[in-house]
Amino acid sequence: MSKPDLLGMLLAGLLSASSASGGEIAGRVLDGETGSPLPGVAVYIPKLGVGTTSDTSGTFSLKGIPEGVYILRADMVGYRPQEIGVTVGREPVRIRITLYPEVYRMAEIVVTAPRGADISLKSPAFVGRMEGRELRERAITLPDVLEGMAGVRVRKLGGLGDYATVSIRGSSSQQVRVYIDEVPLNDAFWGGVNLGNIPLGMFSRVEVYRGVIPVSFGGSGTGGVVRLVTPKLGTGGYGTVTSGSFGTIGAFFLMSRKSALFGGEYLRAENDYPFLDDNGTRYNPEDDVWTRRYNNDFRSTSLLAKLFLTVKGAKLSLWDLFFRSRKGLPGAGNAQAKYARIGELRNLSGADVEMGLFRTKLFWSRYVSKFRDLYSEIGLGRQDNHNVTDVFGMRTSLRSAHGDLYWNALFEGKLERFVPSDRVRRTQFLASVRKSVSFGLEGTYMRDRLELTASLRWDLMWNVRRSDYRMGVLRPIPEERKAYRFTGSRLGLRLSPVSCLHIKANLGRYFRAPSFYELFGDTGPVIGNTKLRPERGTNLDVGFVFGTKWLRRAEVAFYHNVLRDGITFVQHSQFTSRPENVGKASITGMEVSWKVALGRLRWEGHGSYQRARNLSELYGGIYRGKQLPNRPTWTVHGRWSTNFDKFGIFYEADYTSGNYHDLYNKFPIPERFIQNIGISFTLRPFRLELEVKNLTDRQVADVWGYPLPGRSYYIRLSAGGWTCQNGGRR
Repeated sequence: MSKPDLLGMLLAGLLSASSASGGEIAGRVLDGETGSPLPGVAVYIPKLGVGTTSDTSGTFSLKGIPEGVYILRADMVGYRPQEIGVTVGREPVRIRITLYPEVYRMAEIVVTAPRGADISLKSPAFVGRMEGRELRERAITLPDVLEGMAGVRVRKLGGLGDYATVSIRGSSSQQVRVYIDEVPLNDAFWGGVNLGNIPLGMFSRVEVYRGVIPVSFGGSGTGGVVRLVTPKLGTGGYGTVTSGSFGTIGAFFLMSRKSALFGGEYLRAENDYPFLDDNGTRYNPEDDVWTRRYNNDFRSTSLLAKLFLTVKGAKLSLWDLFFRSRKGLPGAGNAQAKYARIGELRNLSGADVEMGLFRTKLFWSRYVSKFRDLYSEIGLGRQDNHNVTDVFGMRTSLRSAHGDLYWNALFEGKLERFVPSDRVRRTQFLASVRKSVSFGLEGTYMRDRLELTASLRWDLMWNVRRSDYRMGVLRPIPEERKAYRFTGSRLGLRLSPVSCLHIKANLGRYFRAPSFYELFGDTGPVIGNTKLRPERGTNLDVGFVFGTKWLRRAEVAFYHNVLRDGITFVQHSQFTSRPENVGKASITGMEVSWKVALGRLRWEGHGSYQRARNLSELYGGIYRGKQLPNRPTWTVHGRWSTNFDKFGIFYEADYTSGNYHDLYNKFPIPERFIQNIGISFTLRPFRLELEVKNLTDRQVADVWGYPLPGRSYYIRLSAGGWTCQNGGRR
């Protein structure tokens, strides 16, 4: 519907509403999934050219309608249009319209916001999002997706399936909350989340909140939120088959009906790419030699199932997500490990019950890690550790609306159990336990040009510890108890003086307790530190989002984060690192992102500058004023693309400035510049795509000196909703 048609419709609607003659059509518009009222829905009669929009309670009214039979249409961006036949007489016609979110037959990646709205504009938070065709055509792995989003830095330890974490605005990975739908992946043991083995095909959208965490998510962290959204029911079926460089092979399928969904994914890679080995003498290039990575293979299997039921007016959703991976651990140094291995298993199960504005979620997750280093190649001594973390949780929320004021109350309770075992020394430990209770209340005053949000959150946490890391070995200890209490708060503002300009500002206080992984380590490449104190932080950001016809989106944000008792992993040797409280740290920066459309040409990207400084007096202040490790000052990412009816091409470039491995800034990480290119050809219902990653074959390393792959190739052949992929090997 064009703007002139819409304006004419609204004008005619206002005129008709003032007329005393004719019949009346009135009712409410509701979200078909949540039952929530939908404001701003265009409700009109195309035959007469009259209409109106629903108010904040979803209510609408059309008066002065001549008697007769008409088609009433309801439209809203992000929802499927609905047409209803109505008969207008002398008596008012009362109807209820239900709109369902628009469904894309593809995988997506998400950043979170109110359903059906452009969250990046209508929320005070600075939010990034990738979904639908954009996600399907660009990404092979989840880290690939996140690297293309503003303010996000992905830290990898190698190739496909290798350990990868995300940093937002200079945060650590433990400070970023990761959710699948609304279930947290961060647990008491790990703290952070390894994104390298999370199957991208299982998700239809990825959302990233930068700097602030809305109370609706639960949890507390100073970095932000990454939310992975599983496909909605009724999306049909699609699938992929993959083969690529360095032994990459994979397959994915998803079948979805109105009340059930099932999907699966398999992925493997040898990751035997060449790299330049400095033989442990980084300042002596004379003994550098080219060699290949070995013991770097990766295997993963994933399954997703959903079932939807309606029981006595209540909506019940049951779901389960399972993924399992096995891989070699070659290590970061020149002496590659031949036999060290790690296996991981994660299962998430849950049930959602929704009745109007009341919603309850029950969930259980199990994370199992098996680390074997029987020849002492990576860790301290021989290791064969089997660790199990179980999380049992419940989240309950209640929403209400009174005019322009919206409320959201949240209660969350979790029980987390960490049970380690040492199979070399045949030691079985008692469980270390963390219990937590959280209460949250958020109020939002919302108008078209103004939105004010205020929230409070109370967190209570009780830890029971029964093991400690001593002399390189995890050992049983007498029971120790520790409690944490914290109150967090957030203020948010969105001001829209004109329809194309949105000014935003946020201020928040956050808290994060050390994870079991930080406290106890894994007796492998990470050494525990049981003396760690909780992190506390304050985040402030301000900026604006602007858009026109050709400049689809331009965003500028300034941020200032102050972190107290921040926990940072510090490299202690070529193979091991240990978390430390760095005292006080300050991260100040600016983000710029853009999307430009000129005819068939698209140009989009983002850039950021940040000044991450250690303000600690640790060890007599020797680190004060130094740059925080693994926080580059400059990052820039750009993508140029053009599409014709049957042919498309894109080019990507990514630059990261140099930074440091260590707190003292003695061991530098070189800058890197990576380029990717791809072409596509479409002959419906077929689509052929070729992508080359790291086009110039740059040899680069990431966190702790882990070498990354050189040039790699991928070919994708798709037919309708089903996709087949193939690739070449160097």
